[in-house]
Amino acid sequence: MLNGFKNFAEKRGVMWRDDAKALESRGIDVWEDERKAATNPAVVTPAYYEAHGVGTLHSYDAGNSCWPAAFDAPSAYLLVHLHHYPTLTAQQSFDQIHEDMHGPGLRRLAGAPGGLRCLDIGCGVGTSTFALQTSLIKLGRPDASVHGVDLSTHFVTVANYRANEAPAAPKVSFAHADGTDLSSAMMADGSTGAANGSFDYVTVSEVTHELPQHVTRKLLAEAARVLRPGGVLAYLDLNPTQALRDNTVEALTERIALQNEPYYHEYLAFDMEEGMRAAGFTDVVGSWVNPAKNKTAIDSSLRIIVATKA
Repeated sequence: MLNGFKNFAEKRGVMWRDDAKALESRGIDVWEDERKAATNPAVVTPAYYEAHGVGTLHSYDAGNSCWPAAFDAPSAYLLVHLHHYPTLTAQQSFDQIHEDMHGPGLRRLAGAPGGLRCLDIGCGVGTSTFALQTSLIKLGRPDASVHGVDLSTHFVTVANYRANEAPAAPKVSFAHADGTDLSSAMMADGSTGAANGSFDYVTVSEVTHELPQHVTRKLLAEAARVLRPGGVLAYLDLNPTQALRDNTVEALTERIALQNEPYYHEYLAFDMEEGMRAAGFTDVVGSWVNPAKNKTAIDSSLRIIVATKA
């Protein structure tokens, strides 16, 4: 399955094998030393992640907690998104998808003073975080700071390495942390724990389809806690309405049964807008990716929701 994805990616100009090999070539000993330094011993791995994250997920026996998955992730993210803007390069398509999300989100903060504090929950190898950085530059907020957190120490280590190639501003940093409990996260300023109301903007990009419903509720509650009143949550993930319309029951069952997306059935049944309101968000507004191509929300396989902390 992975080889099929890699072959298709390379036909479309995403040099998956070469890019993964370049990361691996630094040496696993080097990576392990950096991972040890990035690991926060205060983080307790939750049970759902122990099963599918440390365990089988996305065609990897060790899920997100192994070097092959971490080295593959930058190319894999580009591959699965390039069809949304087929006239653009893979990277341009990925950045535009996130600009579709961050445009509405950051416009709500248009009157906010400079130095926005932004948090990307479930940042993976930093792909979504760097896309947020690109959007902030385009939208005239280079003075912002961006902090990404993820449960995978392997992914966070790769994100830290990739940050060396990112633009100098806005400032980007990464940390090993549980997005449903940021009390022990090591923040960029050296402090421990994200305080109540300490962020202006929180983004959650393609994370919740990997979560059981009870974890999604905890994540939304934690996002609300760390946002200041009037702060904004920007959300992007798969579109359940489109998935249920365009996929057979057999296809959806196979996706779950093969451990590719083990909690996907819970995601499809979750009312995200209502979950946000229950967590303390108001002005919950949905939209979708590439409205010029996708005339209605149901035509897009990705949905966007923007909400404001009450």
